[in-house]
Amino acid sequence: ALADEANRYVEQNQPWVTVKTDLEKTRTILTAVINAVRILAIYLKPIVPQYAEKVQRFLNVDSLCFADLDMVLEDCKINDFERLFERIEEEQVNAMVEESKETQAPQPVETNPAEPFKPECTIDDFAKIDLRIAKVIKAEKVEGADRLLRFVLDVGGPQKTVMAAIATAYKPEDLNGKIVVFLANLKPRQMRFGLSEGMILASGTGGTDIFMLSADTGAKPGQEIH
Repeated sequence: ALADEANRYVEQNQPWVTVKTDLEKTRTILTAVINAVRILAIYLKPIVPQYAEKVQRFLNVDSLCFADLDMVLEDCKINDFERLFERIEEEQVNAMVEESKETQAPQPVETNPAEPFKPECTIDDFAKIDLRIAKVIKAEKVEGADRLLRFVLDVGGPQKTVMAAIATAYKPEDLNGKIVVFLANLKPRQMRFGLSEGMILASGTGGTDIFMLSADTGAKPGQEIH
């Protein structure tokens, strides 16, 4: 790398020694070093612009750009040197590493306590439940009921109308065409706002915390869920 080569060049030629005996050689050495610093600043300008600005002021040049890489800076006046970087001690580096570890440490994830399981049922009990794939043909708000949506479902046969208290979590216009899980053999229930002919399955605790269950791509309305 250029920086390593520049360091080796300085160590080998020792301008702090030659300045006592050979000023012209010292000028040649320092000219090469200054040009190496200028080239490094051009490379680093997009990443460390503050460093490049300091080098530009120090070298008293109008600009630092890639078009000037081949230019040789010599026989010109430079300004008083200013510190380009602050030296970072090993202890500071170790402290920054430890601070970074703390920042990256996984934060505890808040979990809601699971609802308790219901009593066991037999396979015969489960077999009584008729779960089907359904497709939402139409979803709309129910006038006079803030939490209710009315669904018309394609269940692979006669369409079904279902009332679901999920208006706090879903906009009806976002549900048209959605594939849902439908409890088909739930006894129809006459509600104040109309007849509900089944149940759309969802999880969550209510309010905005409601998540409708769906099926994988390819599931068709009317298919039984086993």
